[in-house]
Amino acid sequence: MTFSYWIQRHDYSAEDFGDVTADEAIRAYADYDWGRELAAYDEDSVDKDCPPGIGFHNGYDETNPEGMLLHICPLDATTVFLNFHRKTAKRLLGIWPVMVDDVHYGEAVQAVLVPELIRSLFALDPEPILRRCE
Repeated sequence: MTFSYWIQRHDYSAEDFGDVTADEAIRAYADYDWGRELAAYDEDSVDKDCPPGIGFHNGYDETNPEGMLLHICPLDATTVFLNFHRKTAKRLLGIWPVMVDDVHYGEAVQAVLVPELIRSLFALDPEPILRRCE
């Protein structure tokens, strides 16, 4: 399973990147200048109020039952906000199987945990991520 990623900036612009390994994803997160992005972020400005972050996905759509997406938004040098999306099988009216979006949020997660969370995403093991959410 391959993962690609994007970097979202404070001004709503984003840049998409191709497939990466878990190590390359961790390096992309670690090497980006989040301090500069956070300094430019202005919650009260209409065009600079997008929380900067990096997101990873493996084809998160209705055609991929193993699709997952992890969006990591640094809040400061030591804390991040997470939002994690995956598909989960449910039963409509208790009868028909359907895939539904399962979304979880992690607030004030320690930034030192990000490499572990990225590795678990790439291993298709959502449990470490889910433990940090809600």
